Amino acid sequence: MQVVEWSENIVTPKYYIVKVSSMQEDEVDIKGEGGKTISLKVPITRNDPVSGLTEEGVVKNAPRNGNQNLIGRRIKFWFTNTDFTMKSGINIPGHVLVPDYDIIQVDDEMYGDYIYCKPIEKKYGSLYLPTIQMINYDSLQAPKQEWSDIYLDKGIVARKNKWHGEGEYVFWGNPGRARQNWEQGFLIKAKYIDAIGDDVPKMMYVKGK
Repeated sequence: MQVVEWSENIVTPKYYIVKVSSMQEDEVDIKGEGGKTISLKVPITRNDPVSGLTEEGVVKNAPRNGNQNLIGRRIKFWFTNTDFTMKSGINIPGHVLVPDYDIIQVDDEMYGDYIYCKPIEKKYGSLYLPTIQMINYDSLQAPKQEWSDIYLDKGIVARKNKWHGEGEYVFWGNPGRARQNWEQGFLIKAKYIDAIGDDVPKMMYVKGK
């Protein structure tokens, strides 16, 4: 890996160069005795160097075959590939390298295949029927039960995109297809949408054997 200083002349073959405010959120403020604010250093997980990595920044340069209209615009991106690009290519302090397929949102509009949905509450009359699922965040620990009072297999389109209108009900079925709790909603790709329309709230995902 080669560390280089940022320059407007730097162009990578495959990645957008994105300026970010911080690589890691390394401090947290808590209230101490008597309401006093205490700043604590947050240790970076040794086996997860992108833990706490920012997912938002401003595009400073685009690859030659990339979307030049993105330069200077604020984007939100999926950081799962960022660790790889940081280790395998050049490292530009204060910047990350983001592939086109990891760009989620440009300004206030969803980008590419991504759709953002707000949740639909599981409410029947005055009763809430929670969803119970087994979640395994750590392979060294047994799965844990998590309760939710929203549907995990459907949602309401809540941001402008090129696939579905805002306010439209969409059904994706398998909860594993969507990224849950992304900005208090769901992040889903257009190819995973199985049904749309007003009858979506009546649909139910049934796990196959």
